[in-house]
Amino acid sequence: MKKIVLVCFSVSVSTFSYGQFNRGGEKISEGLAWGQWDGLAIAQTRRFQKDQDHLENSHTFVQGSPYYDRTFQKAEVTYYDKIIPQDIYLRYNANTDELEMSFYQHRGETDQMLLPDTELKATIGSETFYFRPYYSNTKNTTVANGYFIKLTEGHPYQLYLKKTKVFREAKVAKTSLERSFPARFEEKIEFYTQKDAGILTEIKASKSSLTKVIGKKIVAEIFKNTPSNQISDQEFLIRFFKKLNTSK
Repeated sequence: MKKIVLVCFSVSVSTFSYGQFNRGGEKISEGLAWGQWDGLAIAQTRRFQKDQDHLENSHTFVQGSPYYDRTFQKAEVTYYDKIIPQDIYLRYNANTDELEMSFYQHRGETDQMLLPDTELKATIGSETFYFRPYYSNTKNTTVANGYFIKLTEGHPYQLYLKKTKVFREAKVAKTSLERSFPARFEEKIEFYTQKDAGILTEIKASKSSLTKVIGKKIVAEIFKNTPSNQISDQEFLIRFFKKLNTSK
């Protein structure tokens, strides 16, 4: 059963009202609300937890996890840069792209989630999550909404990280020449950039990818002065965007 929890917070002398949205960002009700409505995503996550009792060589066993960290951690949640004065524990479900919520720390299931809102941000450990619109296809024509971890500050460009766990159904071999694969969660790491308050656009740590978004001349200049060997894509992109924002 889906559970919706309505809570009102007062910050300083102001009381904030939040709207409830579906996962596509469409407003469906008023009030600060938590609750999961994606039945398929919930079923996938619960299937993972249930199937841990099966043998690893079973086609029903689910490898991996929908979480990068299954532990609920005490989080700092802000709305319009004002801290919400209540103990909230969060964990990021990278399969459903939701911040699951609890009012106490535990490792079990929950049917509550933090309301997605572009004016909310949540810091969990060293990572701060922002809910942002982004281009979800390679032609940059379709816009979706999701959670991103900001990697750099500055103007006019900002760099974001998106961590995803993609669920793959089990594959049972039909002949002795084929191989069976268990159901599994596969990790997927992507990088996005945002110019000013625009829509986030996916990028890669390559000259050709960055040139499409930023421009040939400035990308070539920064690449010339930023060696990319022996460092990760994330480290390179952080260095790149820091230099980009200080370039004249």
